[in-house]
Amino acid sequence: MANKDTSIKLKDRKLNQGQLGVLLKLYRYRFGTRELIATSLGKKNSTSIYSRLDILKENGYIASKYEKSYKLSGKPASYYLLPKGLRSLQQYTHRDDITDTAIKNSYRDNYETVTDQFIDSNLAVYAISNQLQALYPAIKQFTKRELVIYKYFPKRLPDLYLSLNVKNDTRRYFLDLIKTTDKPFAINWQLGLLANYFQNGQWQAKGNPFPVIMYVCETGELEKRIRKQVNAAVYKFGVEIQFYTSTQNALMYSTQNDDAIWSSVEEPDKLIALKEI
Repeated sequence: MANKDTSIKLKDRKLNQGQLGVLLKLYRYRFGTRELIATSLGKKNSTSIYSRLDILKENGYIASKYEKSYKLSGKPASYYLLPKGLRSLQQYTHRDDITDTAIKNSYRDNYETVTDQFIDSNLAVYAISNQLQALYPAIKQFTKRELVIYKYFPKRLPDLYLSLNVKNDTRRYFLDLIKTTDKPFAINWQLGLLANYFQNGQWQAKGNPFPVIMYVCETGELEKRIRKQVNAAVYKFGVEIQFYTSTQNALMYSTQNDDAIWSSVEEPDKLIALKEI
């Protein structure tokens, strides 16, 4: 049951750090559930997030989508920022990536204009990000919304950009979630864009090795198909890009002591850990 203090109006009060923390997580990942938000904020359970979400929702900073059909499948409500929430983040955090354009574009997140499939994909990326943080506490992660202001990133941004320091060497990765609903022609189009970006040398101009491409596939069968598509694209375009794949289940059930879940498209039978790539 929601805490009674959800009736508190915030219009005459400054948002506290806990409330801003929730808004920032929703900004980064676009959509989030109570459990995902709690995990990313380091909370052992999601109960403490109840009141924050209720107060922010009642005061027009966030909204949620929940259909009656969700109850039968055990699907939780998904939360997203309203323009008021974005303007508050812009005011209190002074982040360069929270622009007027970003606020204007947030109107597209209305639950009446986005599909459940789109929301579910964003939630899956959020869960993947949480899991990576648990596996590698020092990892740095950036979402699409945070990358959009950097001109040297590809126009078709990865779901996550990762940076991990291993033995005084910084490893960089572009990570994408590949769904079974993603069409083969769309994957080929993405591979073509990536090859063109590599050949143009925009990233290499920064003086850093080109990031390794990590594909998290929804199923094992999909992973096999993606490997074939990637190998065909590498042969067609002649690019020296490293591609590694894994499955969503393998990643979500891995642990710090058992994280060898990735395989190169060139050696699919050899599993290695992220920090070894």
